[in-house]
Amino acid sequence: DRLLATGDVYLTNMCDTTRNYGAAVIVNGDILIQSSDGVNYTVDGTAYVASDPSGPPPTPSTTVTPNPIDHVGDLDGSTTTASGGKWNATITITVEDASHNPLVNATVSGSWSAGASGSGSCVTNGSGQCTITKNNISKNSSSVLFTVTDVAHAMYAYASADNHDPDGDSNGTLITVNKP
Repeated sequence: DRLLATGDVYLTNMCDTTRNYGAAVIVNGDILIQSSDGVNYTVDGTAYVASDPSGPPPTPSTTVTPNPIDHVGDLDGSTTTASGGKWNATITITVEDASHNPLVNATVSGSWSAGASGSGSCVTNGSGQCTITKNNISKNSSSVLFTVTDVAHAMYAYASADNHDPDGDSNGTLITVNKP
């Protein structure tokens, strides 16, 4: 049987002086005496020094590094004619990192509206570009809108607020393409 000591532990030294050494804990059958005042004591003929570092223990911390951002750096539209008076619209999207370098393997998603419907997606090439085409737009539609809805990349987070277009034919998110 083992004696489980809890609370304060009192030991008597060779001078018959009793001192409070703090709480005791049993770990693997050994009694550990916890003291915060750096005192020396002897148990079973073995000398020990009890001391604790001053102050509270350090607070653990976690550093979270967010993914770098990407955005649309250019959005261009072009058209071709199709049979029966219909027409096709092609959007060329350029995706960049925060330093405006082309970003490869980004998946761009977007939707068509105002004269066309549906959605499309493409994956950027080594130049950071890809195209999405809408074929056979009605001859009655004088223009269509294309809106970039997402840019997904394994290592980057999409920052749509940073979208832009250097030639000014779009805002980097929405572009109007007129019938040829």
